[in-house]
Amino acid sequence: MDQGQLAANLKGIRQLLSHLHGEVTALETSYSQVLQVLQSPETQNLVTNQDQIERNLVETSVRSALSRRAPSSGGEDGVDIPGLQAAAPAQQERHVAKVGRNDPCPCGSGKKYKKCHGENE
Repeated sequence: MDQGQLAANLKGIRQLLSHLHGEVTALETSYSQVLQVLQSPETQNLVTNQDQIERNLVETSVRSALSRRAPSSGGEDGVDIPGLQAAAPAQQERHVAKVGRNDPCPCGSGKKYKKCHGENE
């Protein structure tokens, strides 16, 4: 290999290293931005809310299972569980306005509802 080929190879390696350095820098920036989002108070609130929802689901499931096992409060067939009947989960009403077919889709895509999430209706 002569000096001209070595110089050309070295130049190509330098360009590749420069390109890779730029890619690594961009990835580090993206990683920092993702880390900031994950550490934001909004994300922490979402995690806390998810934990509370999961606990409520477990409690509701346990109460439901116990209420099926203990149809009466005490007695021969039932198990006496204080406050079981008072702890039955209440139905919550949802106050959500119905979306019209020509209204913007609530998902935020910018499309009309009928062309987005309303296609199957």
